[in-house]
Amino acid sequence: MDSAARIVACMQHAARDLQQPELTDAAIRDIIGLGLPEAFRILIPGIADDMIEPMRERYGYYFLGDDPTPVELFPGVREGLEKLQRQGFVLAVATGKVAGVSARYLLLPD
Repeated sequence: MDSAARIVACMQHAARDLQQPELTDAAIRDIIGLGLPEAFRILIPGIADDMIEPMRERYGYYFLGDDPTPVELFPGVREGLEKLQRQGFVLAVATGKVAGVSARYLLLPD
């Protein structure tokens, strides 16, 4: 899944909601793949420990539903997965994303 644009948008929304410094697209793209607490500490040097959980909550609020930024599969992924499924392979998803977030974009026909 190419969720970079949505991650950027949701991080920026969360920071604004909590009156944190403006976060640039490039800075956010550089932390994709890190855990949220580590990402917040890199993006907002000196962030107070008691701001980590509110940032996580606001980011989750947007990422899990309130942000309209689309999440797309990379080109050819759906076709490749469908081909593997037709050939009888059992498919699974391994991700660091919250359960269900990736699966909703990967629904394949039975």
